[in-house]
Amino acid sequence: MEEERDGPKTELFQVDLRGVMDVLARHLYSTTDVFLRELLQNAVDAIAARSQLEDDDESAFEGQVTFEADEEAGVLTVIDNGIGLTEQEIRSALSRVGGSTKRLAEDKRRSLIGQFGIGMLSCFMVADEVHLVTRSASPDARPISWTGRADGTYTVAVSQANIDVGTQVSIKLRSASLRYAEANTLSQLVERFARMLPVDVGVKQDDYRMRVSLKTRPWERDLDDSKDAKSCEYDLEIYSEDASEIFLLDGGEDFQGVGVVQLGLSEESTKHRHSIYVKDMFVTDSPDDLVPEWATFVRCFLTSSTLRPTASREALYDDDTYRRVQDKLASTLMAYMHGLAGRNPVLLKALIAEHDLSFRRVALSDDKFLDSIVSLLPFETSEGETTLGAYTKESSTLRVTSSSEQFRLAAPIARIGGQPVFNGGYTFHYELLARAAERNNDLQWVPISVDDLVRSLRLAPQAEADRLEPLREHLAESGFSPLLKLVEFEPTDVAALYVEGEDSAISRALESAHGVAEGAWRDAIETIRDSLDAAGIRPTLCLNSLSPPIRAALDLPAGEKRAAIVRIAYVHALIEAQQPLTSEESQVFARALSALAANDGES
Repeated sequence: MEEERDGPKTELFQVDLRGVMDVLARHLYSTTDVFLRELLQNAVDAIAARSQLEDDDESAFEGQVTFEADEEAGVLTVIDNGIGLTEQEIRSALSRVGGSTKRLAEDKRRSLIGQFGIGMLSCFMVADEVHLVTRSASPDARPISWTGRADGTYTVAVSQANIDVGTQVSIKLRSASLRYAEANTLSQLVERFARMLPVDVGVKQDDYRMRVSLKTRPWERDLDDSKDAKSCEYDLEIYSEDASEIFLLDGGEDFQGVGVVQLGLSEESTKHRHSIYVKDMFVTDSPDDLVPEWATFVRCFLTSSTLRPTASREALYDDDTYRRVQDKLASTLMAYMHGLAGRNPVLLKALIAEHDLSFRRVALSDDKFLDSIVSLLPFETSEGETTLGAYTKESSTLRVTSSSEQFRLAAPIARIGGQPVFNGGYTFHYELLARAAERNNDLQWVPISVDDLVRSLRLAPQAEADRLEPLREHLAESGFSPLLKLVEFEPTDVAALYVEGEDSAISRALESAHGVAEGAWRDAIETIRDSLDAAGIRPTLCLNSLSPPIRAALDLPAGEKRAAIVRIAYVHALIEAQQPLTSEESQVFARALSALAANDGES
């Protein structure tokens, strides 16, 4: 016998539940508020289990969960009419850390929210003692009471309480946790978790019970009906005039929900803006990258029966299912935007205008997003603003300037030639158009410069070009010295084009400065200008030989009328090219008009 006493012995660990729950509170849960969710999950799962038992019952079973607040006594009570517990279930699961009462077959467990078996024990984060009275739905079941304590002890007994099938959990809150017995605080917290549950969940104080779960969930409403849409906004507590539209998020078996389009949101207000539910129970408002980063214009209220919550039920597992839901949600949101193009183009234009840079930035790093969004994005062309989708219906060639300055100079020539040019000078525009053409074999990418466009103009016959010298002399007499080219283009009512390349732009700037400079500064400008002229770095004036005024100037003999025509054509070309006129140019223009009027009868 002595040897038996000295031999090895097997004993159970002693569990200090308060210590265990303190660890959980610090390292598993982000806040003690979650004990309310754990109690709610237990209650809703019990109701789901009872509903499965009542399937063949002709009388309709309606589950109900009530949180009762007794602020004066510091007691919180949670009552449900779920399936209840037997004494064996209490001993085998409820009183064992990590145990679970959810021992249904796998196909029936899918409807249950909680899966981890630590729900009831989370109460010890806020209390030293938890009292439970329950009556199982099993035939002839008697009420059973269970009292658990933070030191790891518990008591189970047959109860004399006269209760219906279901469970009542009463918690005597610690002094640091008395706020959970305040009706207003309790209502806000329970509503956050329970809003989308298909069960009547309410908070009761004294004789007043307020339902906090919605009778009709947003995705069950007819959002095309204005009254239903307004009710949905009210239910979701969205009162801003910036709530432009609510639309359905239909992910089939993976998710259901609604998206709320909101304009004018600040960067700060877009944080914690989504509400993600698993099996209709709130999990998180910060779902990492579940909602695509480009969708900053929408708030998503989403429930999923396939996503998996982590052990804390405050985040989601990043697994194959998560990535499938992520892709499907992105596709759903993009389909909504494309639908706006035909249904509400004004709203689409406002969305893109507000989030333009964000969309373009993401598109450059995400080819899948680029392929989806690029056709909706607006671009400036020489023919005006257009979306790439609208442009490519008419042309497959993307002629793009590398800067806004090049575009400004090139646009008039492009309009004459009937070949639209894109302004690639805006942030990300040049790169996006290049990438779009690279991704689409039907598109041709053509970088364009002003010199390219000038070379594309059809030159007049050499015999005509030889007649330019007298016109050049008329311009020189007025102090103008552009390079002259005689070209042919439509429309013929455009007499001349002023073309300034990147190198010759400085020549124009010097002309403007020369008009106001004095003394040594004026001399310096003249020296630089002369050196540029010697190098042939000057703007080009392209005269249209098909234009009646230019045709007349070429045919007229020397005289004031011919000089007036070419000078007016030059200054008018400057105006069309959006070049600011110097005082000298304005004076020349005025004198030329007067001369033309005075010589109107000259042949």
